[in-house]
Amino acid sequence: MELREFGSFKRDRKAMAEWVASFRPRQVAMESTGIYWKGPYAALEKQGIYALVVNARHVKQVPGRKSDLADAQWLAILARSGLLRGGFVPPQDLRTLRLISCQMQKLTSILSGEKNRAHKVLADSGIRLAVVVNDIHGKSAREMIEGLSREETPEQVLQYASGRLEATIDALLDALAGESTADHTFVLSETLDHIEDLERRIAIFAR
Repeated sequence: MELREFGSFKRDRKAMAEWVASFRPRQVAMESTGIYWKGPYAALEKQGIYALVVNARHVKQVPGRKSDLADAQWLAILARSGLLRGGFVPPQDLRTLRLISCQMQKLTSILSGEKNRAHKVLADSGIRLAVVVNDIHGKSAREMIEGLSREETPEQVLQYASGRLEATIDALLDALAGESTADHTFVLSETLDHIEDLERRIAIFAR
């Protein structure tokens, strides 16, 4: 059994894949250690080799001191004996889609948290806009909140209220009147900027 060790850089992965391909193997097995298997797998894939990716916890280790070489030898023995069962590895286009989808979900989660943060800042400053408006992140409510973040008075902010809002003018004025401090205004402004940036980034992913 011929053994060689390779580094983890791109050139090393390429050399590894070319070396493996030179044997024209019928099967290649590798452990799915975290995310680190993905680089070697992709390098092998470019050589037309679709490796069997095995869950490391399902493979019994060689007795004695653990090492990468010992693991490789043990995997080779198990593979030749037909005792390995690989996990599902999606094709490249699906892996790309998953990567993009995960990032979009992450941004959406952050956006939800920032919207909740804006709501809490408003409540902390005594502004009860959420009581009279169904969605404080709707177009009309967002414009009113942005007006408050610019330190406009409730009377000035009222100009952004849509005629479709069910709340009366008096109810809106009461809801917009609070005890905002400079700190409230600063945090609210920063949060709104972050929300807009996140919405812009999510829109890019959704194209």
